Amino acid sequence: MQTFLKSLGGLFLLVVLLTTRAAAADTLSGAQLKGAPELKPAGQIGIYLWAEGAVLHVRWTAINRGVLFEGSLSASANLGKVTRINEAAGGWVHVPHADPGHLVFSATTTGETDGFDVMLARGTGTKLDIQIDMKPADPKMVFIGEKLVNPSRLPLRFAL
Repeated sequence: MQTFLKSLGGLFLLVVLLTTRAAAADTLSGAQLKGAPELKPAGQIGIYLWAEGAVLHVRWTAINRGVLFEGSLSASANLGKVTRINEAAGGWVHVPHADPGHLVFSATTTGETDGFDVMLARGTGTKLDIQIDMKPADPKMVFIGEKLVNPSRLPLRFAL
């Protein structure tokens, strides 16, 4: 019985270590988000993320066909001011009254740049999940900061 409990304890430790490593793999530092990237509207399908102070900028671009961008942003604190970039493009960005730490978005883009800005309190834990054309976004289509770094996987976790 004692050997079994030692094995079980070792297994538990292994699971904790693997879970910790997996969670760290998709976590961005605030430094990675710094600096506005060069956007390439109509050049490719992509999502661009960067931060300036307490503002997270999220932009999406598409080639000259309709591309549906959807997703959610969840924060450990209430979100600040949310600003839509191109309201004439259609779609929506919404913060439910019942959950002011959560934002959902959906918009179809055809060759233009669209997106939103959101203010986040310093140190707020944040998770961003993105779908493109109703499928999980390919990390190679997500560009972070001015260096246009691609994440290893989605969803993204970060704090500004």
